[in-house]
Amino acid sequence: MESIVFLYAVTDSQYVFEASFDGKSAAERSLTWAKPFASPHDVFVACLSSTEQKVQAAASNAGVTVKTLTESAWNTQSLLEAVIKSCSDSKADRVLLAPLSAPFLDAALTQKVTDAHERYCAEYTCADGYPKALAPELLASSTAVILRDIIKDKPCASAPVDADCIMNALKTDINSFEVESVLSPRDWRYLRLDFTTETKRTYLACCNLFQTAKKEQSDFSAQNLSVLAAKTASVQCTVPAYYAIQLTTDSRTTVTYNAFAAGYKKQSGAYPTQGIEHKTTVLDLASLKTIAAQISELSDDATVCLGCGSEPLLHPDFTACVKTLLDNPKLRILIETDGTLVTPELASQIASLDADGRITWIVCLDAASEATYLSIHVPLSEAGGRAYFTAAVSSVGILSPLFKGRVYPQMVRMNANETELEQFYRYWHDAASPSEGNVIIQKYDSCVGFLSDEKPADLSPLVRTPCWHVKRDMIIRADGSVPLCQALIAESSELNVCKCSVEEAWKQIVTQVPCQVSGEYPSLCRKCDEYYTFNF
Repeated sequence: MESIVFLYAVTDSQYVFEASFDGKSAAERSLTWAKPFASPHDVFVACLSSTEQKVQAAASNAGVTVKTLTESAWNTQSLLEAVIKSCSDSKADRVLLAPLSAPFLDAALTQKVTDAHERYCAEYTCADGYPKALAPELLASSTAVILRDIIKDKPCASAPVDADCIMNALKTDINSFEVESVLSPRDWRYLRLDFTTETKRTYLACCNLFQTAKKEQSDFSAQNLSVLAAKTASVQCTVPAYYAIQLTTDSRTTVTYNAFAAGYKKQSGAYPTQGIEHKTTVLDLASLKTIAAQISELSDDATVCLGCGSEPLLHPDFTACVKTLLDNPKLRILIETDGTLVTPELASQIASLDADGRITWIVCLDAASEATYLSIHVPLSEAGGRAYFTAAVSSVGILSPLFKGRVYPQMVRMNANETELEQFYRYWHDAASPSEGNVIIQKYDSCVGFLSDEKPADLSPLVRTPCWHVKRDMIIRADGSVPLCQALIAESSELNVCKCSVEEAWKQIVTQVPCQVSGEYPSLCRKCDEYYTFNF
């Protein structure tokens, strides 16, 4: 059977071409891997027009002849079109698909995938259970044609190209295809390891893994790299991916599962919602601008959540805050709101800033009925509470048309609303609902006993794993203080990004990671069951 190799480099990431692996870049290493599997054909590379010269330079350094296919932007549909044309021009029966940004593609594992594809007459074959980008996907050329036609009217057609886009296309009608896999001896998926260099996080992880493997004189087989990564803190944790920023300490209601509000009451005797009894702290625009710039410098790209135990829309310059963050082109924004202040005018203002779709909304509803809502979102007055419930539900319908597919009604599952869980899920999960089927059911967090235990079910894994939040999250409160982890959100902290940089704060947080990775958990962590939850 005739095969071609098709690599994709569909972003302008500088890290793909950094010569950080003994003088070679990830692009050069992936092209070197591709050469024997491509012969006698050239290697095909899908890239942006802006990176074509870099691709050609990397190919020249690797001694590989490539045919570049360029677009200003790539999605799943255009990738399949390019694959189909390349197979047709080469008269190839199948294509090996892999990212150009993958420095650790394993030739031996690739051969196993190829052998399995032939043995079982498969239409699609992959290596399953391994970290991302250790082996290619193998797709029959005829199947690429079918996939293109199946997805042309589906949302996945316009989805960005990544390691999951072909499988996501197959899932639209998975039973119609002969799918095979080469299974890893151990399932490594729980670690979410990604051995590409598309982002700063994954680039640093690959660099650290490469240096660790050299130091331990380990070979670069998929199995050895997986084992090594699983025990190496500097591979699992590099720079933050998620920042929760509290714009103001104010809220319109007292939420019973809000540890920040409970902590304030414990310290002062008053809830933050009772404005006349406490001093509101607001993160000013100048400080936010500095913090955003430092986040961009440290992480390059990240998701910034506005909320963190309070109502971000109560910030006096909320629209300006959103614009300040969006001025950093690689930051995405998650707005976590109770929805009571969402108006068509505000939604339109925010949407006008979001030309490239970097804003996502979570509306914290937590109930299917008004009575349950009022028992969780405790209002200052009964009349206000009824108005709040109506406004919160209505906000989803206001936001959804402007932020297509990026508005999520949320329920924190707890004893108080457990009887409404199914009703809530069925309504909002329906594609005909105002959220168009988007919904989030979030687990209850007692913050290691700071709040009463109200979770109706224990969802924790049988085996303890390192905490995702310590490895990838940072919380910044309105006064600039940074708790060492989210379990301590209600506690005071001397760590403050108004006194030190975001990077300096992160360096103190990650001192906890080596113990987590080695399975040595301090007493606070042993009582926590948030370690397995994963943010955007």
